[in-house]
Amino acid sequence: MVTPRQSSRVVVTIVAVADGLNFHKTLPVPNSQTLGWAVNASGLYGQAPHLRGAKLGVWGKALPPETLVAENDRIEVYTPASPEALKAHRTNLQKTKTTAKVTVHA
Repeated sequence: MVTPRQSSRVVVTIVAVADGLNFHKTLPVPNSQTLGWAVNASGLYGQAPHLRGAKLGVWGKALPPETLVAENDRIEVYTPASPEALKAHRTNLQKTKTTAKVTVHA
């Protein structure tokens, strides 16, 4: 016999962007499953095996893969930044700090 909890599903969306990959998939998963399970079930790792072990999050908040899914979760796979991207970020941050120090006297 199937209990309501066993048959209950939630709909989640899995998203990842990396190295020319733009992955976006919506799928129903059992509500007792984890973020990691949902990402694995989405087929992402088949298309991008290098993303295995990447950090996960929901709606911009990093969470452990063991976190249980909830209805309408947008599960994000965070890819490590390339050295070039980190350098560009640091350069932009430094420019922002430099321009923020400028004061205008009336």
